[in-house]
Amino acid sequence: MCISKPALTREEMIILLKKRKLKFNSESKSIEILKRLNYQKLMAYKFKFLNSSNDFIDGTTFEDIYDLYKFDRELKFLILELVESIELALRTQIAYELGHKYGIHCQFNKNHFNNSFFHETFLKKLEYKLEPTNNERPLMVKHHQNKYNDHLPIYKFIELSTLGQLSKFFKNLLKEDKEIIVENYYKSLYHKVNAKHITSWLLTITEVRNTCAHHEKLFDNILEISPIKHRTWRDISKKTPQGKELFNIYAIFLVFKYLIQDKDLFNETIDNLQILFNRYSNVINPSKDLKFPIDWITTLKI
Repeated sequence: MCISKPALTREEMIILLKKRKLKFNSESKSIEILKRLNYQKLMAYKFKFLNSSNDFIDGTTFEDIYDLYKFDRELKFLILELVESIELALRTQIAYELGHKYGIHCQFNKNHFNNSFFHETFLKKLEYKLEPTNNERPLMVKHHQNKYNDHLPIYKFIELSTLGQLSKFFKNLLKEDKEIIVENYYKSLYHKVNAKHITSWLLTITEVRNTCAHHEKLFDNILEISPIKHRTWRDISKKTPQGKELFNIYAIFLVFKYLIQDKDLFNETIDNLQILFNRYSNVINPSKDLKFPIDWITTLKI
């Protein structure tokens, strides 16, 4: 195995890229960009512009790579707003349905869940946020513990979980409770959606959310957690020689379409996505690069 390459000055980075036939509209502006954006982070976007010899395609500029980075960054902003809407709605619905069916402290009763081990693990992961000696516990918890002498009710407790924990919490609900939530909040949009769909899609958007929040490249990312396909979805994945199904970014927007309940927000996001594609048309083609169908706007809009 070889050792890591030595650290380069920004000027040396530019010399190296020039040797690989990358053009620069302004070296001084490129250096300013490299002062605020890690070279390794930016070069993760170079692969679209490389030829078979691993040199840059003739005419490719540093600005092209930076534009692709900016496109991906703005795409993640759009997606995070959708994730937030779905997450807040799910918290609300779980707290409402379980609280009215089992009582406001139902989250502590293992009998309301499929797997007692997963239930116990969920509670343990949130214990530190409830510990009175923890000065960093949320203000909501401090207020409750100062004013009330009981445990946090479900409608407060649910707010302590991350999206990943929330997704697993939903997955561990009893079958009939998952079906109640799906029936009351999701089937009104798409009648052929079931609890297995929702469980799968929540895990998928958790992966997508983490990719966005941790500033990883998204636009050509292949999902590790494959969503269950709805029967109406076509041409949203490809199979490897080993038979594994790989899903593209278009599949993510289909998942959002079927999970989100704020129709206006989603349709506005699709309008903004079209604007984003137009703004960065010099580096991204939704059909060629992202496998979006020609009629993607009408297909996605609710």
